[in-house]
Amino acid sequence: MTLDEVARITGRFPHYLKMDIDGGEIPAVNGMNAILEAGTLRSALVEMNFAEASLLITEKFKQYGLDLVQKVHLLPSGCWNYIYKRDG
Repeated sequence: MTLDEVARITGRFPHYLKMDIDGGEIPAVNGMNAILEAGTLRSALVEMNFAEASLLITEKFKQYGLDLVQKVHLLPSGCWNYIYKRDG
């Protein structure tokens, strides 16, 4: 089930999102187009291990007005927390 499907079933679109999926971030973000288009999402924290995923997700979020505001390296796991925020 995608995040868009959850939003459609519940009728609720998130304002905040925390994502820690261990490699499934790209499919998850690809399944939330309606949420991104709705403009309700104010901020997101996405834990990622792979540079390619971070580039793709950062670009997609930027298209919908969510800018990367902070990147935090988590030791000793080697993961990174990417924090995105919508201005306004």
